[in-house]
Amino acid sequence: MNNVKSSIERYIDTVSSLLQKIKKTEKKAIAEAVNLIADSLINNGVLHLFGTGHAQMLVEEAYSRAGGLVPVDAITERCLWPHSGLSTSLERTMDPVKVFFDFHNVEKGNVMIIISNSGINAMIVEAALEARKRDVKVIAITSLIHSKHPDARHSGRHPSGKRLFEIADVVINNFVPEGDAVLEIDGVDTKVGTGSTITGATIINAIVCGVAEEIIRRGAEPPILMSNNMEGTEDHDRKLIAKYKDKLPLLYYS
Repeated sequence: MNNVKSSIERYIDTVSSLLQKIKKTEKKAIAEAVNLIADSLINNGVLHLFGTGHAQMLVEEAYSRAGGLVPVDAITERCLWPHSGLSTSLERTMDPVKVFFDFHNVEKGNVMIIISNSGINAMIVEAALEARKRDVKVIAITSLIHSKHPDARHSGRHPSGKRLFEIADVVINNFVPEGDAVLEIDGVDTKVGTGSTITGATIINAIVCGVAEEIIRRGAEPPILMSNNMEGTEDHDRKLIAKYKDKLPLLYYS
């Protein structure tokens, strides 16, 4: 009988191992992120999220999501999505960052989560620097394994030579290997199956749960969106969305 695990099982085991490592080692960093966000939201701030390429999926993960926080701004532009054909080139430039941030009202008192597995591309680094210029606290979700890997130093880097983890106020390590793929398969020359999306989504939702709990601990009510696919949620959601409409003009009730 063949007891060798399939690639399906090995991938799930590998990702599960990454999540357990995050649970064990990143608890303090996640708690720091929770406190920064809770401080901001209690003082009428907004949580921004920014990423390029496939990290845009994680930006969307936190936005207008049932069970998620309402005062969330997803800095997600069509040109930054992988299918735009421009994302790879754009993420290695800096110029659009200020335009994006002005449009999304990135301002003092807010917090920004920046997601980048490599943490080295020019736009990501510029976003962190621009956020800091605006007195916005920066939380990085990144792979220190990739960022510190010697082969990660290429032309996409920011002119400052800095990497995301060197700028952020809080760094949450996803432990994903350099290059993002996690699984070796016999007969395939490169690793297969990415790790940053699953680890990133888990970290973001852990932060959301922590923020809700922390706001309750401080004696306030956390602004959590309910699913509009459930009966009796309309009034709850409409009231919350109306409260933040001035700060989040793209937020709407559907």
